[in-house]
Amino acid sequence: MSRRLIILSVAMLAGCAVGPDYTRTELPLPADYGADGIVSGPKVDAEWWKAFGDPVLDGLVDRAMRGNRDLAAASARVDQAVAVLGGIEAGGLPAINASAGFARPKASTDLSVNPPAGSPRIRPVANAGLSLSYELDVWGRARRARESSRALLDAGREALRAAELSVAALTVRTYVELRATDVDLTAAEDAALARDEALR
Repeated sequence: MSRRLIILSVAMLAGCAVGPDYTRTELPLPADYGADGIVSGPKVDAEWWKAFGDPVLDGLVDRAMRGNRDLAAASARVDQAVAVLGGIEAGGLPAINASAGFARPKASTDLSVNPPAGSPRIRPVANAGLSLSYELDVWGRARRARESSRALLDAGREALRAAELSVAALTVRTYVELRATDVDLTAAEDAALARDEALR
C-alpha cells in the first residue's frame, strides 16, 4: 500500500511541474537592429503626416482613424488584455473578507418554556468576522500566467500601432494620388486650352 502511495505522490508532483523559463528564440537580425530588436536611429513621429502641413490631410487621417473598425477592434483587444492582466495580478494579492451583522430578535411569548422573569424580550445580537487568504505560487502557475498576459498585452499594443500606421499610410497615399490626379487634370485642361487657341 505504501509503495502505491509513493508512486501516486511522485506522479502527482511530476504533473505539477511547470517547466523551464521561456527563452526567446534567437533570430538573425540586420546589423542596424538594437539589442532589444528595435531599429536604431531616429524614431518616427506618431503623427508623421502632419509634416506635410496640410490641414485637409490632417482632417482626413483623423476621420479615418476614428471611423476604422479594425482600429476599434484592436483598441478593444488592448483594453481586454489590460483587464485580464489586472485580474491576474490582483489574484496574486492577499484577499481580505470582512462581514458584519446586527439583529434585534424579539423573544416570543408563545413558548412552551417561559423565559425567566425579568429577562428582556428584545436581545440585540451583533457579530463580525474577518478572514485573510493568500495563494502560494509554489508551482509557478500565477507567475507564468502573468508573463503570458504581459506578452499578450505587448503584442496587442504593437498590433494596434501597426494598424494605426497602416490606416494613416493608406489615407496619405490615397490623398497624394488624388492631389497628383488633380494636378494632371489641370495640366491636361491647360494643354487643351492652348491647343484650342493655337487652332484658332
